[in-house]
Order: sequence, then C-alpha cells, then structure tokens
Amino acid sequence: MKRRLALALAVLIATTVFAQKDSQTSKPARHSSAPVSKQLEDMKDAISAQQQQIQQLQQQISTRDQAIQSLQQQVTAAQSAAQQAQAAATAAANSQSTLSADQISGLQHDVADLKTVSGNTVNELQETQTGCRIGKPAGDPL
Repeated sequence: MKRRLALALAVLIATTVFAQKDSQTSKPARHSSAPVSKQLEDMKDAISAQQQQIQQLQQQISTRDQAIQSLQQQVTAAQSAAQQAQAAATAAANSQSTLSADQISGLQHDVADLKTVSGNTVNELQETQTGCRIGKPAGDPL
C-alpha cells in the first residue's frame, strides 16, 4: 500500500509540474503577443519606407529617362545641323570652284589681251626705233 500511495503521489507531483510548465509557457506566449504586434507594426513601417524609396527611385528613373530623351533630341538636332553645314560647305566649295574657273578664264582672256597689247606696243616701239635710225619721223606712217 505504501507503494501505491507513493506511486499516486509521484503521478500527482508529475502532473502538477507539467501543468505549471504549461501555464508558464502559455503566459510568455501572451507576453510575446505584444512583441509580435510590435514586430508586425515595425514590419509595416519598414514596408512603407521601402515603398517610399521605390517611388523615389521610380521618379529618379523617370527624370533620367526624360534627360536622356532630351539629350538624344539635341544630338539629333546637332547631327542635322552638321549635315546641313556640310551640304552648305560643299555647295559653297562647288560654287567657289565654278567662280574660280570663270575667274581663271577671264584672267586668261585678260592676259591674252595684255600680250596682244604688249606685242603691239613692242612692234610700234621697234618701228619707231627703226624709223628713227632711218630718219623718218616717229608718227609718220610711211
């Protein structure tokens, strides 16, 4: 009988110990529910902050895209202006060489005229010199 009483007492003590452990672990669970709600609140705040950062980054990307597009338009305009300037320079060079050819032709004509005049002058001078030696007057045609 002492053994049965000892066994019953041991079971009762074991049950009490387990019951106390369950109540102790359930109490901290209630205490830990407050930190869980705090953790959830912190997570919500972190998500909100990340969403704001994402929005800021999206705005920066949008601003950069607009700047890139503007630069591309400027490059296109500069290339177009360069092509127009090249075309104008080519046209000017062609017209300049045309003018130069016309000017050269005119100068060649002028030089030919000067040679003719010079040749005539030389001939008249020679005739004058020849006439002076012979005794004819300078302006006399015979």
